[in-house]
Amino acid sequence: MIISPAHSLENAVELQATTSPPASVIHEVPVNRLMAQGQSDTTTTPSSSPQDSPRSTIRPNQCAVVTPPLLSAVCGLLDNLLIVTPKDTGTALQQAHTLTALSSLVSSSLLERCILEMKSPLPRSSHMEYTKIQVLFLLQFISSLSHLLQSCLLADTQLVMQDELLTPLLANTFMVLSIRSKNGLEPELSAAVHQAWEDLFHLLATLLRKCGRTSLPSVTAALAKHWIAVIDTVCECVHHSVHHPGLHVACLQFLAILFSEEGKRVLHNKESACYHPTVVFLLDEDEGSRTSVAQLCESIIQVENF
Repeated sequence: MIISPAHSLENAVELQATTSPPASVIHEVPVNRLMAQGQSDTTTTPSSSPQDSPRSTIRPNQCAVVTPPLLSAVCGLLDNLLIVTPKDTGTALQQAHTLTALSSLVSSSLLERCILEMKSPLPRSSHMEYTKIQVLFLLQFISSLSHLLQSCLLADTQLVMQDELLTPLLANTFMVLSIRSKNGLEPELSAAVHQAWEDLFHLLATLLRKCGRTSLPSVTAALAKHWIAVIDTVCECVHHSVHHPGLHVACLQFLAILFSEEGKRVLHNKESACYHPTVVFLLDEDEGSRTSVAQLCESIIQVENF
């Protein structure tokens, strides 16, 4: 579960299963618990009487307990509210900084460590099941948050186009897209990773389609940090036309829009770009990724010939 202050979701304090494993397991595998500094393992929630004030008072030590499935449900609820009352919901999300808080709860590093742990399992089967549940819940939350952010972009791009939200969001997005899922994962986990990838590719495509000119520098900067790993993911995705056609299409849509926006930038800006690196640099001039780029081109050509 995730324990966070009741008045905000800004800090993810603790992530654990409903039934914690033995203490020895926790010491052996510290990634099974996500603990923010300055918070205690156990918290209490003081009650406040309605007679004390018209509105309940939030005390400094008051905390709320949430789980990744609950966060996924909250994202679904907010998504539906955006459809019914987009203006009022958007205003409330901005005033409460809800999207920034929800995005801050995505821990791509924790997810990556858990997946690596699944590929190199410990002998305790109960612990492996515990880690698997963690991974599935986190991936479900990532997918739900991606859907919510897409709806926000369609309702009002300014809900997402904020540096405090966009920069860490893109960093986490490309870290998740860098996860290797080819070997060592059982089918259920592999399918969950692929679904999260599909939703993230849709989110990136929507972001570039709605805010291409303003978001391209941020997208390119985040992509450059994981360029070779993301190419490997793209090459894997384009070969899933039969087993996972949704992922196949989402990946190619993202590439098409990314290259289209880069083409517009080059066309309208004859001189060098005001930021670096650019997509053109990553494709044509980055010495360290020439082999990966050649592999990407080969994969795209194979799709064209399919």
